[in-house]
Amino acid sequence: MPGDLKATASGCSLTPHMNNALEKSVEEASVKETRVKEAGVREAAVKEANKEFYKALESGSIEKMDAVWLHEEWVRCVHPGWDMVKGWSHVRDTWDKIFEGKQKMRVSPENVSVQMHGDFSWVTCTENITVVYEASFDTVQAVATNLFIYKDGRWLMAHHHASSIPMMLPDAVTDTIQ
Repeated sequence: MPGDLKATASGCSLTPHMNNALEKSVEEASVKETRVKEAGVREAAVKEANKEFYKALESGSIEKMDAVWLHEEWVRCVHPGWDMVKGWSHVRDTWDKIFEGKQKMRVSPENVSVQMHGDFSWVTCTENITVVYEASFDTVQAVATNLFIYKDGRWLMAHHHASSIPMMLPDAVTDTIQ
């Protein structure tokens, strides 16, 4: 604006109006930078909570699974091919049943995407699952959505839904063992 710069013997100086506008702009930039950093930290914490869920799954430890879940009656879980299970005690029972098999499991999530809204976040990913039995193994992929709630300083799982991705076999593949 004309008149916002004043010439002085030592050079130019800002008028109070320009000085206030500049200070406000610097403050807004600082607040925005702080929010971006905080969002990055929160997103990293959600990614870590998601990793801890898959570590608990691979470990076969119900205690580790207990540690990553929110213990509420409104939590939900859908395992591939299973019906939806409602309430923490029932969800926990499904993990107990899965872990009773004592098979080794490796789950590698890929294409991980995190979305956040306040104290609620969701992670979508593709699960690459290998289950090793005594004399064989199975490999399957599933798409998963994991919902987390921020409570008591931690991101805890409130919902896990995984659905198997059908495997497309080439025409030349048969069930016959030769």
